[in-house]
Amino acid sequence: MTWLKNAWYVAGFKHELDEGRVVARTFLGKPVVMMRHSDGRVAALEDMCPHRLMPLSAGRRVGDELECGYHGMRFAVNGVCTLAPGQTHIPTQACVRNYPLVQRHGLLWIWMGQPERADAELVPNIRWNEHPEWTPSRGYHHVKASFQ
Repeated sequence: MTWLKNAWYVAGFKHELDEGRVVARTFLGKPVVMMRHSDGRVAALEDMCPHRLMPLSAGRRVGDELECGYHGMRFAVNGVCTLAPGQTHIPTQACVRNYPLVQRHGLLWIWMGQPERADAELVPNIRWNEHPEWTPSRGYHHVKASFQ
C-alpha cells in the first residue's frame, strides 16, 4: 500500500505520555514507540532494536532512554545508542529512526516522511479541541477502512 508520508497524522492524546508512560503504535505500517522526555519534549522512535529487531517498547524506560529487553542496548530520545553492554565502542549504525512528533491542541502529531519537511506550522489548527467551551471526544474508534 502506498501511504501519504509527508503529512502530519494524529498519533494519540497528549495525556497518554504522562507519568513516564511509553506508548507503542503502528503508523503507515511502521512500528513506533512514543515517550515524553523529562524536559517535556515528546519523542517518537522506530520501535525496533537494530541488533535483534526486538521492539523497544517491550523493554523498559531508564530515565530518558529506552532499554532493549533482549541485550540491554539503550537509546536516547533522538534514536542514538548510548549503551551497548559488553562494548566500549558503540557503532554509529547502532541507532533507530527518530520521527518528528509534536504536541498541539491536546494531541500528539507524527510525521512519517522526510524529517526535513516536517514543519510544525502545518499541523492542522483544531484549537477548539482544547477550548474550555468545547467538550472533545477523548476515546478511540477503531474502524477497518482505507486511509483514503
